[in-house]
Amino acid sequence: MVWRHCRRHLAHSLNEYSPEGLPAEVAKLFKLKKGTPVIANRQRFYDTYDVPVMFCFNFFYPNRYKVCNLQNWALGQTI
Repeated sequence: MVWRHCRRHLAHSLNEYSPEGLPAEVAKLFKLKKGTPVIANRQRFYDTYDVPVMFCFNFFYPNRYKVCNLQNWALGQTI
């Protein structure tokens, strides 16, 4: 999808996880109380020139979701 829409190859990502309380608008979507403790995840994806390509922001509710992360884009792979 990234290549098709942006014409860029992803090389790596930077993932930051932090404990946070759910903001009101997100809590309402998940039918949880505002401020419910969750794990927030901010991801920045970079191309082969180390230029940011996209950004993602996610919330993980630990009682319902387990975080497991493996990201490898075949380092050293020729294009």
